[in-house]
Amino acid sequence: VLPSGWSFSPSIQKGDVWKVYTEAKVVVAAVNNGLRIFIHLPVFEFPFRFTLYKKISLPRLIDNATQGEQFYPLPLFLAVPTDRQAFVELSADDEFCCLMSPTLICPISSAINRKHREPGCAMSLFVKDEARSRTQCTTHVSPWLGQQTVYLGHRRWGYSTTEDTTITITCPQSREKVNTLIRRKPFDVFE
Repeated sequence: VLPSGWSFSPSIQKGDVWKVYTEAKVVVAAVNNGLRIFIHLPVFEFPFRFTLYKKISLPRLIDNATQGEQFYPLPLFLAVPTDRQAFVELSADDEFCCLMSPTLICPISSAINRKHREPGCAMSLFVKDEARSRTQCTTHVSPWLGQQTVYLGHRRWGYSTTEDTTITITCPQSREKVNTLIRRKPFDVFE
């Protein structure tokens, strides 16, 4: 039985136990009135494919448009695999090492955390776990400085404002001259 949070390597999960058998070493030591058997099993390293996400934190309006709140503390970057069962919180220095790596292999010096353990604020927000984000995250309150908009990439924008917003998009080259209306909540993302 493995401890909580541990699992077999992917090759063992697929039934490739022969590799473990061929690389295992057995050492026997004589002790008083018996023998002790030590079985050394190899530790297999296998690559994880992570997607790197940059933290963008916009304030959410509170208290009659006089203050905004943001989640705190959040790492600058979050690396998450496709199954979303693990994650790594990265600093700006860690991210710089990843971008400068000529092999596209990121030397991660932080611990790889599992989602089902205490995930922390960033991962709770990422997987939209509201119960855990209430317990893991704190908020920082600051004066409201007005509407804020940030480009998220891939033609997506995030914004924070005081009230529901209607965005009108006009295409001057269009023959029908039809405007497109996009209605959004005060804290939203649009494409």
